[in-house]
Amino acid sequence: MLRVGCKAIAAIALLMAASCVSVQDCLLVVNGEANCVILLDGDAGPVEKHAAEELSRYLEKVTGAKVAQTQEPQAGKRSIWLGTPETCKEIAASGVLKDVQALADQGFLLRGDGRGLLIAGREPLGVLFGVYAFLEEHVGVRWFFPGEDGEYCPKTPTLNIGRISDRQNPSFAGRCMSFGNTATNAKTTNSWDWTVRNRMCLTGVHAQHREEGEKRGAVPSWGGHVLFKLVPDSLYDAHPEFFALIDGKRVKQVNPKGRFMSQPCTSNPEVIELSAKRILQFFKESPEGTFALNNNDCGGWCQCERCVAQDPPDERKERRVSTRFTIFKNEVAKRIYAEYPNATIQTLAYQNFQLPPTGVRPDPRYTVRLCDHYRCYRHSLPDPACHVNEWFRGMFEAWAKTGSRRGIFNYYGIYAGETEERTATILCAPLEHIVADDMRYMHRLGHTEWTLGTIPPDGDYRHSNGFYNSPRNLDYWRANMQMHYVQAKLAWNINLDADALMKDLNDKFYGPAANAMGRYQALARKLWTETPGDFIYGASTASIGKSVASSRAIRELADLLDEAVKTAVGNPVVLKRLAKDQDIFKEGWLKARDKYIKRLANDARVARTSGPLTIDGNLDEADWTLCIPVAGFVKPDGQPPEVQTAVRLLHDDGNFYFGLTMEEPSTETLDMHARKRDDGTIWGGDTVELFIDPAADGRRYVHLTLTPAGALRDSECIPGAPTMGNADFNTDALLAVKTEKNRRWTVELKVSAKSLGGDIRDGSRWMMNVARARHAGKREISSWMDGSFHDIGSFRGATFLGPIIANGSFEETISLDSADLLDRHGAKTWKFGNTPPLMPKDWKLHYAGGRLATVLTEGAYAGKLALQIEGGVVLNKMDVAMQAGMTFNLAFAARGRGRIDVSLYHYGINTEDGGMKLFKVTKVGEADLNATAESNWKRYEFAYTHPADFPPIVTLALGITGRSAIDDVSAVPKK
Repeated sequence: MLRVGCKAIAAIALLMAASCVSVQDCLLVVNGEANCVILLDGDAGPVEKHAAEELSRYLEKVTGAKVAQTQEPQAGKRSIWLGTPETCKEIAASGVLKDVQALADQGFLLRGDGRGLLIAGREPLGVLFGVYAFLEEHVGVRWFFPGEDGEYCPKTPTLNIGRISDRQNPSFAGRCMSFGNTATNAKTTNSWDWTVRNRMCLTGVHAQHREEGEKRGAVPSWGGHVLFKLVPDSLYDAHPEFFALIDGKRVKQVNPKGRFMSQPCTSNPEVIELSAKRILQFFKESPEGTFALNNNDCGGWCQCERCVAQDPPDERKERRVSTRFTIFKNEVAKRIYAEYPNATIQTLAYQNFQLPPTGVRPDPRYTVRLCDHYRCYRHSLPDPACHVNEWFRGMFEAWAKTGSRRGIFNYYGIYAGETEERTATILCAPLEHIVADDMRYMHRLGHTEWTLGTIPPDGDYRHSNGFYNSPRNLDYWRANMQMHYVQAKLAWNINLDADALMKDLNDKFYGPAANAMGRYQALARKLWTETPGDFIYGASTASIGKSVASSRAIRELADLLDEAVKTAVGNPVVLKRLAKDQDIFKEGWLKARDKYIKRLANDARVARTSGPLTIDGNLDEADWTLCIPVAGFVKPDGQPPEVQTAVRLLHDDGNFYFGLTMEEPSTETLDMHARKRDDGTIWGGDTVELFIDPAADGRRYVHLTLTPAGALRDSECIPGAPTMGNADFNTDALLAVKTEKNRRWTVELKVSAKSLGGDIRDGSRWMMNVARARHAGKREISSWMDGSFHDIGSFRGATFLGPIIANGSFEETISLDSADLLDRHGAKTWKFGNTPPLMPKDWKLHYAGGRLATVLTEGAYAGKLALQIEGGVVLNKMDVAMQAGMTFNLAFAARGRGRIDVSLYHYGINTEDGGMKLFKVTKVGEADLNATAESNWKRYEFAYTHPADFPPIVTLALGITGRSAIDDVSAVPKK
């Protein structure tokens, strides 16, 4: 009997399998045995070597076969050739040299036939991307999220790739990922791998990880906000002329606390030479590197005659510096390109140089990255329905007309303002389609670069005493996995379908739970995009919760997550992934919702004045002393500032009054250099700032900036546009300032509603913000909401109060001539003495019922009408926010028989749905009418003091036993 060994059997099987396939087929692996080798030239560089290692690694993961690397073909095995024209002879031998030479940077060519597979690039990075494209598009591998848990590898012991003819170039020539919040020297290997595997490029790899960066195609980079390093402050004493002239004095760029204060004098020829010299030194050390030439991250532009002369009239008027800074950058770049014509230089369109320059064209060899901070993230940039993004469309399209090389510096990773990092919500707004639409818009405009700033999940967040070591950073990428994946795919091929990409991700990442998770994500996107209003860059994370404020919305999301878990029972890998999604739901949507609901009852109350006010800086009139101050200012980190600010608000028929008290134990150090109207340097010192949106629609607001010196800058702002606003806009504001040494400074201000563009009516509601920038003592910023300034999403409602008891004389009535009106007034079970049924406006009947309600048209105590009730309760929501210790006199006139119980219903906010929840009922007193003749009116008064632990919302309830008429109901605060 002939015995054949196992190895021999495997070899026979391999030969039989090979003999059964077409010459056009390309069997790389058969039954787990390698039928190919990876050919790599000995002169190949680190990127090509890494490409070969990655190809071998993933072929083994998929098939179980170890594919060897060699420099020469092996008989009987297919060849996989990797390389560039300089390192791969097969490119010329197979007749595709011209095709490869015609590729764009980072492009690649795939050719597969019976002989094997060629993966060629014009440059090494193209070879690496070609390997990843082959693994993804022909083997089925995916990289959804950094780390092994985020990759998908199909399992097949036999791999036949068939015939391949594929040539690809990227849609965006530059596609970069930049990492933030992590320690700069963190070894974020998983995130680096995800980036290049999805055909994006690395930036900012720390020098100590140079080898790891080089094999993934990372190039050295330097720069940023570095003018202070190009022209260091150490030169100030010898050359003060190198530095900015501000208010007649040359100043350094960085203050003793390390904060940027100004720019160098950019028109000075020696400043240009110094800057170019330092950048040339960088390119001498790293000729293949990238340099970012940006301003110091502040204002403080030079006011010398030569600098100002470079500003066109319109820029000078609007305090923009686009032209002068472009002149500077062009001059520096000219010197760089003279020695390094292929140098890669990037710069920003940022702050007050976002718009293109006038009369000078940016050097077309460097890339201008457009900054879109203060845009709306609820809508895409090209969405014509978004008025906020209209300004940005104008900016992007104006830059397109310049013909400059353009990219984007976006803020998708920091679109919301932060509270204290350790307790901050995870940013979870679903931006996938918004980012996709933005990218297509930029591509249509001719952008050549795309950059995504993100937070790597494998970063090091222990720095700053662990300040960043929170779910906000650790889980940001995972919470926005779809967005990261979609943007990477579109950056390479802008024509891909975002929905198809997300479905592929769900199918492969969530397996049996894919359907439920797809519906969960779709609902989240629907809730986000259909929420009314805009979401401006820097808005509070609480504003994210607006999309899920209803209990129904949050319950439907939770139910879909629960459904996903049920479908994955028995699949521990998917269950672990879903557990992370549930954590993100709690730390993201639920936390944001809780913060938003807490905001619903925080409207500021603008009380009506009882008489004229003298604008003298002394808040000593009775109306001010009775006005409830709004305090509790917080910094952007959610913590209280060292000193507090209090706001009092009053109004009359046509004017808005502000009483602002700024605590300051260091009044002698108050910085009040700005003393003139509309001084553009006003923000360099102590200020208190008002942001007023009279229409409460988020489309425009008035910005008033006030100083301890009594200076005022008023401007009209459009959300999303530069926050400098239109300084030609003026109000009729009248203000007075008083400073009490080492205690406080106080502003009293009067401004007409007309000059603000609004109209004051009792019960009307404006939106506004009050913020403070403190320079005296400890520098800090704070506001009465969340530390933000121009964020319209964080504006607070300001309701103009009329009488505390609205329509207490019953002179205004409405006809309850529909079932809906009867229901809204709690009157479905009542009978009425008027036909059709009449009810005083602003009053309701208790839904539990009563016998009879009648509006009396004769014999009223005051005016023409009164209200008569037989056995029931009538209610009025008092227009006041009750505070601990507040005392009121509740009064009314009554006649009839029986008893009137005077009670207050106290309401808090229901955290489930944001509605009101009854807290307690307090009986204030009772009026015994039996001792009074039925035809005679009598006045009754009751004092009430609000307890410390009661909520601020109250409703007056008058419960009538018997039959009584009431009139002239009032509530008057006692001093």
